[in-house]
Amino acid sequence: MLSTNALKKISACLAALMLAASAPVYSEGTSIVPQVEDGGEVQTPETGDDTQPETVSVNISGNYFKETDGSYSVIFSSLDVLPELKSFGFTLSFTSAELISYDFDAKLKDGEESITKKGSTVVFQNGSSSAAQSGKLTLCSVKIKSDAVPTADSISFTDFTAVDSEGNTVTFTPTLSIKEGPVVPKLSEKEQAVYDMIIALPDTDTLSFYNEDKSLADISALKSAADTAAATYDKLTSAEKANIEANLTYNMKNSDALTKLPPILTGMENVREVISLASMLNSAEDSVLIDYQFALNVYNKVKDSISASGIPEDSAAYSQYAAAKSVISSKETTLNRSLAEASLNDRLKSTERQLTLIQSMSSDKHYGEYLSELLSISDQLYKDIENSSDEYKDYMCEKLETEIDKIKAIQNGVSSLPTISFPNKINIGVSYTIELKRDKKAAIEAKATVNVYEEDELVDTKSFNLAEGTTSAELRMLPSKNDYPSDGEVTVSVTYTVADAQFNLDSAVLKCSTVAKPSSSTSGFNTGGGSSSSDSGSGGTTKFPEVSDKNDKDDTDNNSESNNTKPQTLFNDIDSYGWAKDAIEGLYYAGIVSGMEEGVFNPAGQVTREQFCKMAVQLFGVLSYDTDTKFADVNNDAWYAPYVYSAVRAGYVQGQSDDYFGIGEPIMRQDMATILYRAMGVASDGAELSFSDVDSIAPYAEEAVSALVGMEIINGYEDGSFNPRGTATRAEAAKVIWGVYQSLNK
Repeated sequence: MLSTNALKKISACLAALMLAASAPVYSEGTSIVPQVEDGGEVQTPETGDDTQPETVSVNISGNYFKETDGSYSVIFSSLDVLPELKSFGFTLSFTSAELISYDFDAKLKDGEESITKKGSTVVFQNGSSSAAQSGKLTLCSVKIKSDAVPTADSISFTDFTAVDSEGNTVTFTPTLSIKEGPVVPKLSEKEQAVYDMIIALPDTDTLSFYNEDKSLADISALKSAADTAAATYDKLTSAEKANIEANLTYNMKNSDALTKLPPILTGMENVREVISLASMLNSAEDSVLIDYQFALNVYNKVKDSISASGIPEDSAAYSQYAAAKSVISSKETTLNRSLAEASLNDRLKSTERQLTLIQSMSSDKHYGEYLSELLSISDQLYKDIENSSDEYKDYMCEKLETEIDKIKAIQNGVSSLPTISFPNKINIGVSYTIELKRDKKAAIEAKATVNVYEEDELVDTKSFNLAEGTTSAELRMLPSKNDYPSDGEVTVSVTYTVADAQFNLDSAVLKCSTVAKPSSSTSGFNTGGGSSSSDSGSGGTTKFPEVSDKNDKDDTDNNSESNNTKPQTLFNDIDSYGWAKDAIEGLYYAGIVSGMEEGVFNPAGQVTREQFCKMAVQLFGVLSYDTDTKFADVNNDAWYAPYVYSAVRAGYVQGQSDDYFGIGEPIMRQDMATILYRAMGVASDGAELSFSDVDSIAPYAEEAVSALVGMEIINGYEDGSFNPRGTATRAEAAKVIWGVYQSLNK
């Protein structure tokens, strides 16, 4: 059979071929005579019609790819539009080639197909198909062993007959053309950015409320991504859209998702709380359903306003929604029976557990309503206890009063809970920071606690006291301990305690990586010898801005003076980054990079697009303070604005669309190479790229990557990959910029 890679290439190739425009070449009333196999011979069955079928010509394309083992994968398809056909038969013969594997296209298979091989000839037949196929069709794929590339002289495509949807027969005379691979237009940087947005969107028929691990999907985030992609695509020119469509088709995708996804996702977003409630109730034993009284009470108040409009009724998502409503109805019946049978003490204990549940749902849009509903439940329970003859009613009333006061304190003291931002990963032996932000009106005295788990085992914990009026805080964890799993994952969660109530704010699964050793294979950048820090001044052809340049400090890369006088202590967190230490210190003294705070460079931190623009502008001395409003996401008053616009004005970088730059997004390795290569403005033959993922390098970045690899400024990884869409750490960015600096100052 064909290899997975071959099948992917073949499918992509066929999709690209569908772009070719061609007029139909068939006649009304013509018919196909299907071929059947009888004793190894191909025969024509009787049709009961003495009319000789008209023969029409059809152009067939064979596109081949050479595999690593020297064989060739070839896919055959019609370049002309075919009428609706229900059965097919055709013969392929090869000269001086060995047939290794062969198959019908999946769309033509219907359980009655047959493939007969005889020597170097193979006969394909599909006797009957439940659904007629039409248009420019993929017909079959083969894999051959040959000493020479396939040509039209070495392959013959004959005996192409079929039956149309009305039972008529038609015979085609194929004209075969052979070429290597498909041809699709190269994408510009802006087109590539939009293409990447679209390719990341799911197909409409795969939409689900659940992830593969059965957890609930983030529909809001998906809808935001779809809306952004649609808005960005709409602003492109017709030519830009055509280029993107060609590449999408090549990869068996299209832009239909941009119009189909948003209304479906809006409907899914509207009913997600139904799915969420059903999942929560379904995971609870019947004996504890009483603890979900608050959620069901709120649901019953809002369910009439919940609309599934926009979700196709024949979709999987709608089926999931209908099933969720059924679960809720069934569980509500059980809950009501449990409430009727529960004692006053059972209800009291349930009230305490319900508050704990609500605290774990602090990000739910009904969070405030849940608290109000629980307060009503508690008030009613208080009346029931007071009116009872239970001998422990005074004790229960006292305990319930404490619970009611706690609910009221939470309602009055917390108008909105803090938000949390996690790092992208954890480097073993390096400190990391979790950012906490809260509204001014909710900035009361509180405590935040960070817990780190490997599976279910607690491996690290730290608490932070938040004073009244504190609206933001950095929850800095000390250098990760040895019990963090090397090259594994941990779950980092943050809890928030206020008014004696504890809330689970957020959690994230983060990868743990071993800190890079002084080796070129660990960073993906050239780590060869460079000049020492004492030779890192700003001489040569590169002009550096003066330290007095205004606004040259940002919120994440500031607090260190840039000058040419070496301080007593520079950075205390780069000793284990020997391969990048000279580069970091050299660029610091040249005024190109600075630290996060005194003594801290944060070599493992990620570099954003605007931060890298600052480094490039500082390196090449093109800083200008003339800003404009070209990009909607660039705040002209922010520290980064002059650097972004200086880099754009100098031609180093473009936005991801006409009005979107990508502020805050990590810069990709291929974009970093592109910016520096454009800024250098030097001619270079470059190196022949042999990375295992060379096909993943965007066309606009190929020349830049080739040039910088040839100049030994950037390289690949130990596994043979380049990882063009991977992000760079501050240490890696410093190393490659230092390589450019040295190249310019030779």
